[in-house]
Amino acid sequence: MWHEKPAVIIDNGSGHVKAGVADEEVPRCVFPAVVGKPKHAAMMPGSDKKDFYVGEEAMGKRGVLCLSYPIEHGIVKDWSEMEKVWHHTFFDALRINPEDQACVVSEAPMNPKKNRERMVEMLFEKFSCPAAYIVIQAVMSLYSSGRTTGTVVDSGDGVTHTVPVYEGFALPHAIQRLDLAGRDLSEYMIKILHDSGHNMTSSSEKDIVREMKETTCYVCKGDWKTEMQSAKEHPTEFEKIYSLPDGQKVALGSERFRVPEVMFDPMIAGRELPGLHQSIYRCIQDCDIDLRKDLLKNIVLSGGNTMFPGIAERLESELKALAPQKINVKVIANPQRRYLVWMGASILTRLSSFQNLLITKAEYDSVGHYHKTQAPWLPSNSVHLPLPARFTAKVLQAGMTFLLGTAPSLALAPFLDAAEGSVLSMACKSCRAAFDKECLWADLIVKHFEPALQHYCHAASDLDVSQAVGPCQQHDVTSRPGVVGLLEQLREGGARQAYLTLASTNCEPFVLQPRARLILEIHELHDWNRHQRRLLHLRQAESISASLCDHAAGQRLREAIVSESLELIALQAVVAGGGKLARPSTKLQQGVDWNPDMEQSLVKILERRAQQRRNWFRKQREFLLQDLRWEDWSTN
Repeated sequence: MWHEKPAVIIDNGSGHVKAGVADEEVPRCVFPAVVGKPKHAAMMPGSDKKDFYVGEEAMGKRGVLCLSYPIEHGIVKDWSEMEKVWHHTFFDALRINPEDQACVVSEAPMNPKKNRERMVEMLFEKFSCPAAYIVIQAVMSLYSSGRTTGTVVDSGDGVTHTVPVYEGFALPHAIQRLDLAGRDLSEYMIKILHDSGHNMTSSSEKDIVREMKETTCYVCKGDWKTEMQSAKEHPTEFEKIYSLPDGQKVALGSERFRVPEVMFDPMIAGRELPGLHQSIYRCIQDCDIDLRKDLLKNIVLSGGNTMFPGIAERLESELKALAPQKINVKVIANPQRRYLVWMGASILTRLSSFQNLLITKAEYDSVGHYHKTQAPWLPSNSVHLPLPARFTAKVLQAGMTFLLGTAPSLALAPFLDAAEGSVLSMACKSCRAAFDKECLWADLIVKHFEPALQHYCHAASDLDVSQAVGPCQQHDVTSRPGVVGLLEQLREGGARQAYLTLASTNCEPFVLQPRARLILEIHELHDWNRHQRRLLHLRQAESISASLCDHAAGQRLREAIVSESLELIALQAVVAGGGKLARPSTKLQQGVDWNPDMEQSLVKILERRAQQRRNWFRKQREFLLQDLRWEDWSTN
């Protein structure tokens, strides 16, 4: 069976395709992502005449072929040519039958939805793959470095992306794209070589220039103009001889550092673009303030265009000059970073949860046609997307991030389905707030908690029920209507037992509705000691008041508060209860009556703990993330 065999991994690059089988350490084959067609059929000698040639074979016959690259700047532009590349990958390079193994294919960040649909369609319909999974290149690069949070600088042959990743998920609103990469540097090197008397313009000569660039160039540590002056004064110290295939020798001096310098100062090549270090810093600045520290100290380089010696040290120095003082900046340059994407995908396939991530042929046959007609997270009023929860949740999170920013989307997206996300996003567009004053959350609590807990009451054994609910009440659990009735019968600490039972049953209503899980966890707040609970309530009451009714205390203290929260639903109930944990069914009205004594104590406590609050919040967030980690429930 296919699920017993290691998956096939294909990393589609603008310049090269890296492919192999998941149980290998490095890609089995690496070949140019190029397709060549004969200029004239009569010019093809011998008996090996073909309609097209792919990879190294095409490069070897480039003199009599018209070459085309199906991937431009990271995006597939010619799908018929891409099919030829994949056919060559499966049957010629790897020599495997794609019908026998699952396939993992990489895509560039912010890949157009129609491209992703076409990619999956081709894998299932053209190559009959039994299962497939599409991975984002930058995230895989981070996985291969042993991290789940960081900034990935992925610079290959066609495009450079700077992608912030938080807990394994790319943050699309902050991704920076730079249309400046290895191919552009090769073109610039051809230009400066021409200025020095070396005319290299044919396709074979361009390939020589690329190799020359990769073997001789380096990134200078400081100002390149100072390096240029030193090269003029001491030319022999910078000179390196490169031997051409025909025996001629080319002396390279300042060209060795002038070419990579284009990545830091594109105006050298006449390109009005930000430098690589500026693009990285802008990317991190677009992220939530509480993520920036982790993103700056976990910058991972990936792709062949980052292989220049000295690039990591130069980036660190440039970013330290841009970042605030005493902020740690760390650039990680893996020696095998040319293959980081493939290696990260290989690591992913070895996880126990990988089988749950795969889109099977059966799933595609049942829901695939919806991908062609519907928007990914804003369905039409008449049709609800019958997609598995893992599809809806991921595309919804991307949409919420775009509308609300990083932190709110991390807090809100797990608790919305596509239709509710549509409603909330429209409210956000108009009022620029994470909540509207009608309070969508009160309805969400009832809507999504009830099915899961009722399923627990029906599916759990008598022993499980008796442990979570009093013995005299267990027969009434399924008969009492409403969520409140069910919750009232939970013993203190019973929420934990209910959750464990639900998790062990693997029941669909619970697994696909993590909102229910959070409600159970909210009721675990009763088991916290009183001091921790009061701090939580006071800290977040200000944030809720500012969001819902612009209370004066919220306005005064807003700058001192961490705005994001994973406990938003619970805290809404706190505010509704006047500082006490209210029932989840309680609905907030447009205004909230505040107790003056509570407000005074709130102000005093917040002012006293202003310096400690961020660290405390981070610990609380990590506590909840440990039990509500996105990948846990999205892959169940």
